[in-house]
Amino acid sequence: MAQAGSLLAEMGAQMRHEQFWAMFNYTLALGLFSIAIVASVLAHNCWCDRRSPQTFWGWIAILALIPALTLIVDGVFKWEAKANWHWKKEREIKSLIRQLRDQGARPSDISIQLSKLDETMDSEWPSLGRTFTKVDAK
Repeated sequence: MAQAGSLLAEMGAQMRHEQFWAMFNYTLALGLFSIAIVASVLAHNCWCDRRSPQTFWGWIAILALIPALTLIVDGVFKWEAKANWHWKKEREIKSLIRQLRDQGARPSDISIQLSKLDETMDSEWPSLGRTFTKVDAK
């Protein structure tokens, strides 16, 4: 039973890790999208309000660049896809925890499934966007 307890503790720690990174990546993706929208609105307002002494073409160009740059960065790093990857792994770990805790599965079987899960999920990690290529770690 001690073996099951340590395996449950390990899977609980992994699950918390996946939850953190899922929320982090999702928040980052949502934040970048929000920045793109707000920057576009600000660029439009600055462009239309030529009476303001602080509005000059350099600032307008910078503001107009932010949405495009933000979307490019998000497209390269794929934070939303990474958030989904973490959510998927967290759900799989929850399933293993339930099998061990509620269905009386043997710890050795769950350990094997956990190792297979790690291997499968590692192969599904979202690679960087078109700018970069995925390097095989073998």
